[in-house]
Amino acid sequence: MLENDPANQSVTNKKDHFVPQFLLRNFAIEQAGKESGLVFIYKKFNQPKKGSIAKHAGNEVDFYLGKHAETKKPAKVSDEVYKEIEKGKHAPAVVKKVLEQDGVLNIKYEEESILATLVAHQLTRTRKFRKLIKKCISYLLLHSLISIDDLGSREKIQDIVVKNKYKITAKQIDEDTLVRNSRLEGTRGQELFIAIQVAEFIVEEIYRKNLHAIVAPKGHYFVLSDSPVCILGRDDELLEVSSLWDFSRDDGYSFILPISPQKAIVFGKTYKPYHQINGKLAESLVVMTNSLSVNNADTEFYSHTNQFWNDYKNDLITPARLASYRKFEQEIGRNIFKKIFYTTQYLLWKIGSSF
Repeated sequence: MLENDPANQSVTNKKDHFVPQFLLRNFAIEQAGKESGLVFIYKKFNQPKKGSIAKHAGNEVDFYLGKHAETKKPAKVSDEVYKEIEKGKHAPAVVKKVLEQDGVLNIKYEEESILATLVAHQLTRTRKFRKLIKKCISYLLLHSLISIDDLGSREKIQDIVVKNKYKITAKQIDEDTLVRNSRLEGTRGQELFIAIQVAEFIVEEIYRKNLHAIVAPKGHYFVLSDSPVCILGRDDELLEVSSLWDFSRDDGYSFILPISPQKAIVFGKTYKPYHQINGKLAESLVVMTNSLSVNNADTEFYSHTNQFWNDYKNDLITPARLASYRKFEQEIGRNIFKKIFYTTQYLLWKIGSSF
C-alpha cells in the first residue's frame, strides 16, 4: 500500500497521464500527419488551443507518486496498475477492435471484462475523483467515523471508505461546513490506494451490465473529458454521483466512455447486449454524453476540432440550463414534469429556447 509522499518531493518530474494517451490519440486533430500528436484543449467555456497529447493533455506531474509502505521511499506503485491495463494487447487492442466493427459487436467475454476494467479505472483514476476521495476522507475524520490510524489499515479503508460503510452521499460532504473550512494534507498515498480499490470494487457491477456502443451520426461527434466516464442515472439524469461509488446493479446506472469522435462504449441496462445504437436516438445520446463531458470536466476536455462551441452551442445541457430545470422541478414538485422534460430532451434536443 502507498503512503503519502513528502511535500514537493519528486522522483521523476514526469507527467503522469490519468487520461490514457491511447484514448487521447483517437481524438487527435489528425489520425496521420504532422498534427496526429495534437488535440484541441478546451478549458471549460474558453476558446480551445492546440496542445500536445504527450505534454499538455490529461496529465499531471507525479500524479501517481506516493511513498512505499515498506521501503518508505518515493515510488509510483499505482502507475504500474494502469500500465498493465494499457498494455497494447489489453485495453488499446480491444478499443481498436470495437472501433473497427459495424453492426453487432463481436466481443469475447475476456475482452468485455477488459473494457469494464478500463471504464472502472477511468472513473476513479482522475484528478476530479481524487478530490472527491480527499473530501470523503476529510468528512470521515472530522466526524470521528475513521481515525488517522485506520488510514494505515487496508481492512479499515476497505470497510469504511471503499464500501462506504456509513452510506455517505456527495451532497452530504459538499454541504458540510467542517469539510468546506478544512484543508486536509498528507493523504496522497491513501487517495491513490482508494482510487484503485474503488475501481476493483465497482468493476463487477459494471461488467454485469449490457455492453453496447453509440455511433455518432453524420454531423455529430464525441469529445473526451479529463473525467472521461459519463454516468446516467436511473431516470436518464445527468448525474452528479449522489451516493459516491455505491453503484448497485439494481439502480439503473449507465456508464459511458467516449473512445473516439465517432463512437462511445456503454455499460447499461437499456439496450440489447453488443448492439450499436445509430440514427436519431444516437444523435440524442451524443448530445447528452457531450453535455456530461463538459459539465463534469475538472478543468478541460479534448476534441479533434476547434468548432465544438459553434457546433453544439444550441444543444448542450449546460449547468445553467440544468439548474433552471431543477429549480422548476422543485417548485412544481411533480414527477410528470420530469418525464415530459426528458422525453422532450430525447426527441428534440433543442432546449435552448426552453430556458
